[in-house]
Amino acid sequence: RPGGEVFDFIESALTVDLAEVADYGRRRVLRFAMKFQQYTSPVMAKGFEDTALYRYQRLACLNDVGGDPRQFGMSVAAFHHANQQRARQWPHAMLTTATHDTKRGEDVRARLAAITSVPNEWGREVRHWARLNRPWKLPVQDRAAPSPADEYLLYQTLIGAWLIELMEGAWDEGVAAEFVTRIQAYMTKALREAKLNSSWNNPNTDYEDATTQFVARILDRETGRLFLEAFLPLQRRVAELGAHNSLVQLVLKLTCPGVPDIYQGCELWDLSLVDPDNRRPVDFRQRASLLEQVKTFDAMAPPERATQLAAWREHWQDGAIKLHVLRRLLALRAAHPELFAEGDYLPIELDGVPTDSAMGFERVHGEKRLVVAAILRAGEAAGVSASLESALLTLAPGSIHVLGGQPSPPASLFEHLPVAVLLKE
Repeated sequence: RPGGEVFDFIESALTVDLAEVADYGRRRVLRFAMKFQQYTSPVMAKGFEDTALYRYQRLACLNDVGGDPRQFGMSVAAFHHANQQRARQWPHAMLTTATHDTKRGEDVRARLAAITSVPNEWGREVRHWARLNRPWKLPVQDRAAPSPADEYLLYQTLIGAWLIELMEGAWDEGVAAEFVTRIQAYMTKALREAKLNSSWNNPNTDYEDATTQFVARILDRETGRLFLEAFLPLQRRVAELGAHNSLVQLVLKLTCPGVPDIYQGCELWDLSLVDPDNRRPVDFRQRASLLEQVKTFDAMAPPERATQLAAWREHWQDGAIKLHVLRRLLALRAAHPELFAEGDYLPIELDGVPTDSAMGFERVHGEKRLVVAAILRAGEAAGVSASLESALLTLAPGSIHVLGGQPSPPASLFEHLPVAVLLKE
């Protein structure tokens, strides 16, 4: 084990202080420091992002660039503290939930986070699926492939990235075939990145082929019939809970201190996986067409707006509700740039609301106030909304319900959405 003097030496070299106390020469010490910096970043990326994050799969939505798989979220108090610090020190830094380098799409992660709302059912069903799918495993080097850990990653991937076109009551064969190919490619990459059962330098093609065949078998409507019948009901429930999480995530990204970034395709549900899956062509014609429909909201009378909002939320699968929220909040930011660029961030005490079940904050600049409140736990929305609405009664009288497009009647703030954004000028 190295002694402290080793680290003292490295510190003095990286700070270039070594050139002042030893006869190394400033140019040589500076070159060493720069080379050290060049190597440490890729070594960290390869060891953590491209290895550890593919091995430790307790809850895969935690396994992403900048994340920590050991940390299951944070308290509301810690969230507020981080945003207050950000407002003071980095108010114009980027806020993003998806990039070209993320391991999963933003809405895949939101679905996986929803598993924590149904932990007992999830655990029970995973064991049931494993029993149903055991016949499709193949022996590779005296053991069944895929391994339990790889199989568990597969189930998380499926429930997170499952397409709307393949949900209960819908099955498009062409879409299904493309989806199978995508999942097979993802699993092959995940196996090689983990470097346990295969790797880029030494591919274990027998193990990879067994995993590829396993994916094909369990997602086939004939050979995987029993699995799909057991899988789809829970998948639908997790997807609905995930939509709740996604909308909360989107509102926070667009109202917290910072500059929000919308990655290509994330205007609608982002169910992509790691590159190259998240770099596929985006159907912008579909998005442009849906945007024209969403724009009609502005010309509606208040009762019609409430009806439209309810319809979008009920039929959340097409992504119109996400596009509506995105459009309204981007317009709000454009209309009040100083409120978001310079506004204070003030946590709101929500009396009578269970701790960490909901949260709220204000953005304040001059006479302008923006009140944001969100129901955090998707499975508890019904029980929290009434107390949260009550807590918001006196915060912003006479304000505008931004997402509803009308004066805010507190009794209906959370009727169709798990978030409320109120503007007081």
